[in-house]
Amino acid sequence: MERGQLGGGRGALREGQGLSGLSRSSRRTWAALLVATAVVVAAPIEGRQAAAQSNPLQQLLQPKPAPQAGADQGAQQTAENAESLTKESVAKRREQVAQDLAQAQAALESAAPAQSGGKPEPLQRQVALLQRIDLTLAQIEAALDRQVALQESLAKAKETLEALQRGVVDEPGPYTFSQLEGLRDQLQALQAQTEQTQKAVQTAREALQQARRTFEEKERARRQAREALESNADPARAVELRSRLRLAQLESEAAKTSVQLRELELRNQELAEELQQVRLQSLGLKRDLLEQRVRLTEQDLDDAFAALRLARDNLQDQLRLAEQNIEFRKAEWSRLKAQLESEGQGDATLAARVEAQRRWLAARTKQRELLARQIDRLSQAEEVWRRRFALSQEQVDKATLLGWAQDARQALDDLEQEERFVRLQLEAARGEIEALKKRVDAAQSQPEARALAEQRRAVEALAAALEQELGSVEALRTLQARLLEEIETRTRRFDLSQALARLWQDVRRVWSYELAVVDDRSITPGKIFTGLLLIFGGVWVSRRITRALGRRIMPRLGVDSGAATAIQTLLFYLLVVTFTLFALRLVNVPLTVFTLLGGALAIGVGFGSQNIVNNFISGLILLAERPIRVGDLVQMGDLFGVVERIGARSTRIRTSQNYEIVVPNSTFLESNVINWTLSDNIVWGSVTVGVAYGSDTREVAKLLKRAADEHGKVLRQPPPLVLFNDFGDNALVFDLWVSTTVRTFRELRIVLSDLRHRINALFREAGIVIAFPQRDLHLDTLKPLEVRLLAEEQSGGAQAVGSTRENEG
Repeated sequence: MERGQLGGGRGALREGQGLSGLSRSSRRTWAALLVATAVVVAAPIEGRQAAAQSNPLQQLLQPKPAPQAGADQGAQQTAENAESLTKESVAKRREQVAQDLAQAQAALESAAPAQSGGKPEPLQRQVALLQRIDLTLAQIEAALDRQVALQESLAKAKETLEALQRGVVDEPGPYTFSQLEGLRDQLQALQAQTEQTQKAVQTAREALQQARRTFEEKERARRQAREALESNADPARAVELRSRLRLAQLESEAAKTSVQLRELELRNQELAEELQQVRLQSLGLKRDLLEQRVRLTEQDLDDAFAALRLARDNLQDQLRLAEQNIEFRKAEWSRLKAQLESEGQGDATLAARVEAQRRWLAARTKQRELLARQIDRLSQAEEVWRRRFALSQEQVDKATLLGWAQDARQALDDLEQEERFVRLQLEAARGEIEALKKRVDAAQSQPEARALAEQRRAVEALAAALEQELGSVEALRTLQARLLEEIETRTRRFDLSQALARLWQDVRRVWSYELAVVDDRSITPGKIFTGLLLIFGGVWVSRRITRALGRRIMPRLGVDSGAATAIQTLLFYLLVVTFTLFALRLVNVPLTVFTLLGGALAIGVGFGSQNIVNNFISGLILLAERPIRVGDLVQMGDLFGVVERIGARSTRIRTSQNYEIVVPNSTFLESNVINWTLSDNIVWGSVTVGVAYGSDTREVAKLLKRAADEHGKVLRQPPPLVLFNDFGDNALVFDLWVSTTVRTFRELRIVLSDLRHRINALFREAGIVIAFPQRDLHLDTLKPLEVRLLAEEQSGGAQAVGSTRENEG
């Protein structure tokens, strides 16, 4: 409460702009309060200092003073980075850490046991942290030494690279093919090391990021511990808070030292990667120089064959021993198995011995299989050496070289698959070895342990055979890769025709690549492309044939346009299906390949294609039954138009406003549609006219009949029809119905418009008045209407006054 009141008082002072703004009594009160506060705060500090001077343990726990400037920026940057570290500075830091560690250990030894019975935990943590810092500093010294060695090696490697770039080889000639092969082996091994170093660089970078995050956390904890100590007003907690601050400082120092070590390690890994890259360039240049000066000779070929024969003899000896061992293990396994069956299954030691013999038998059988493969690979290696020699002597034409290159690529793919399979088996064998080691340790008896150990040795023999198999695969793959590299180096010198020939071979290989097999028939990209080409060509030919049939042949045969369109569409679909089946048959693709596609299509129809299929089937029905044909005048609600095209999914209608409307085919079957020209092409239209009362109705009918007969597009059969329709409110209503043959509603409207013009002219000549709306006004007044005649000026003034009054009203 006192601290809260003090804080509130300080706020009051700030708001009142000092003591001068207060009364005299208030100033005295504030002065006394400040003096008392200073005494209370200073007393614990003096007590803590005296206690620290009198107690060595308290002196050890006393936190080291931190620099004021930049002390709170430790989470953003370390005091020293990897670039500024030197062996002298690290040595000085180690001396200081050694002194602090000696003091901490002495204090720990002389400290009284805690209530829990052990040494004080803060001192133990301080000793552990100081030991960790000292160990990290020792690692930093080793990293600095490695950095100096890497820098020296990098400088020498760059000098060698510059010399090779000038064409200077450090080894004197003459050079042999074996030296070139050794150089290629070094280059291959260095490439593998470079890949591992790149991974190590990434790992070191991640470790540095983690170390920096840890350092930021420790710095945050250190600042919080310092603030807690500075704001403490309780003397009883001073020792505990100082201990916490000292531990936080040591943890921050350990984290900072770890960051510096990680920075050095990352820098060293980057230097190692740069060194390996420079060496790779040097070995590559040296290899290129030797390839220009060295050629595979017959002596080199004989030496290679001699090495292969020696390896074959060794493998055959191993194969004979494996076969003998198989017979022995098979007999031993049968004997022990019979003994186990006769004595019962309860003897765990005997069962383990039977399992050991079974594992030995399986291992030797697998070894025999692997040795046979390795002997076969030696034969393949001999063929590769023969091809390399022929290539070196330039005795091979380019077509043969391209074939060899294809064989080498295929061999490399096969060897890669074999290597993956063998590695999986090797991993499984290593897992069994670890499991058997655990079973040996947990064995209940010595005989059982020996039997389990025998099983482990059998699996280890299998693992050794698998590792030998990996070496054989790797050796042949290296040989095939070098043959392919030499072929590619040679083929790069060929002309454009050679490049085109190689491209053509690649295209043919892709063209005949087997994608799937259906009914023992392969599906290849070539068949798919040919089939699609034939199908699209068939669609184009079908469209041309049906179009010529519908536009040229059908009209000459007297078939109307609607029937011609229906026949053309149905024939088009039939031809497309025929050409599709013919294309599939021509490329030898079985129809069963579409079984899965048909099932998927059925599912698609069931879920998302009902409308499309409905419209398609509706289009087929329209073409077959022909309730609507091309050229028909149809009406759908208030929409009038002419059918222009009936497609597979929709029908196109052109209105009298020249709008093109696309209507789904199912609409014509599911809704009411008026077809004005379904049975014939005769269309009826009507003109309604009203004449004034008192007109001669017979004369009106004659004139209407005359107007229809005089129009050239009005049909005589069926004849025009004049009807006296109604006694209207203002006129005698007549309807004139005429029939005509038109192709659009626009033409019908033009005919009716012409009739109206002619009717109007005939009525004028006959003196017949076309009626117009009339209204009779009846006035019911109590007295007669008063009519007054005014002069022009007065009438104008009266009108003006009346207008003014109306406006005012």
